[in-house]
Amino acid sequence: MKNTLLFILTLHLLGCTNNKKGTNSESIQTEVIIEEEYELHKTDNEQSPLLILFPDLGGNAQSTKESSNITAVAMEANVSVLLMNFNHHLFLSKEDKILLTGILDSLITYYNLSPKKIIVGGFSSGGIVSTLWSNHLIKINHEFKPQKVFAVDSPLDLVQLFNNVTNVDSSSHEVSLEEAEYITNYFEEALNTKDSLIQKIGKVSPFNYSSLNFENIEKLKAIDFRIYTEPDSIWWKANRNFKFNETDSYQLIIFAKIAREHGWNNLQLIQTTNKGYRNNGQRHPHSWSIVDPKELIEWIQKK
Repeated sequence: MKNTLLFILTLHLLGCTNNKKGTNSESIQTEVIIEEEYELHKTDNEQSPLLILFPDLGGNAQSTKESSNITAVAMEANVSVLLMNFNHHLFLSKEDKILLTGILDSLITYYNLSPKKIIVGGFSSGGIVSTLWSNHLIKINHEFKPQKVFAVDSPLDLVQLFNNVTNVDSSSHEVSLEEAEYITNYFEEALNTKDSLIQKIGKVSPFNYSSLNFENIEKLKAIDFRIYTEPDSIWWKANRNFKFNETDSYQLIIFAKIAREHGWNNLQLIQTTNKGYRNNGQRHPHSWSIVDPKELIEWIQKK
C-alpha cells in the first residue's frame, strides 16, 4: 500500500443533520484512502462500523459515490465506508473469494481497524457478490464476518437471469440485446463451456428456483438480510419490452416468498415506488437511488 493516496478531511457535523436550527457541532477527522482495488473512507474511530459497498457490472467506487449519497450519510453517522472497485462478476470463484478476503484482511491490518460491525451490500451484480462473499466469510468463521447484508435489485437466481436473456429476440430494445449478448458470453467464458451451461450456472448461483437451492447463501439465513427492488412493470414494458416476470423485481419477490417459507425470518423485502432515478435525473427503477441512505444507516446501527 505504498502508493496510497491519502486525503485528510475534516467534517463538521451537526448533532442532527435534519435540525435546521443548528446544535453544538463535533469534529470528526476522516481519512480517504484510494487504492486500485478500493476507496476507503475511514473515521477516526477504528471500532466504528464498516460498510462495504460493491458496484454493478460496469461500476466502480466512483460510480457508487455518484449514484448515491450513502457514503456521505454514513460518514455523518460515524460509519466507515469501503467502496470496492471489484466488478464484472456475476458469481464468485474460489479464487475470487480468497482475493476479496485477502483485501479485507490487509486493509484491516494496515489501517489498524477493529470494526465491531461489518455490513456488506451492493447494487445489481454487486448484490450477488455481496451475498456470496458474505456467506463465505461466515462459513469460514472469519474474525470480521458480516452481521448484516443487503442486495439492491440483484438477480439472485442466475439460471432465471440466463433464461430471461436467452429469450430476448430481435424485436427487443437495443440495450436488452446488448445485455443479453454480454451475459450469455460472460457465462460461456467464465464457466468455460457451452455444454451443460444451465447446470453449471445453477451451481454458482446464490439461489436456484428450479431446485429450491439456497446452498451458496445459506449462512445468511441466520443474520439480518434485506433486498431492495422497485417493481414497475409499465416502465420495463415501455423501455425494454420486458414482461414483469422477466424482471429482477419479479424474481426477488418470488425469492423472498420462498425464503420465508423456508424459515428465513430475518429477511426483509423492501419494495419502493418511483424512487428509481440515475444520477443524471433519468427515470430508471434499476438504480442505487431506491435505497434510502438515512434509513439504511439507521438499520446498520441497530443491534
